[in-house]
Amino acid sequence: MSFRLHILQLLALLALACIPLDAQETHATAAAAKPAFVFGGVSYLHRWSQNDQHEYTPGGQEDLQKWLDMITMNVYPSAHDR
Repeated sequence: MSFRLHILQLLALLALACIPLDAQETHATAAAAKPAFVFGGVSYLHRWSQNDQHEYTPGGQEDLQKWLDMITMNVYPSAHDR
């Protein structure tokens, strides 16, 4: 009987351990689908970043080899006001 109890406890712990992972994945998926900004009435999603360059395309244009509309933002961290 004790062996069965330990197995049930182990299974319950494994099931509970998976709940936060699924919640995080769902949250990440929802966040990924949220537009970074809207420009000209079009919602743009973040697609790629490297160093200080960031690229955004509308929904349905995930393939950066075949995009139709793209906005590229270059950040200049050393730029400042006088």
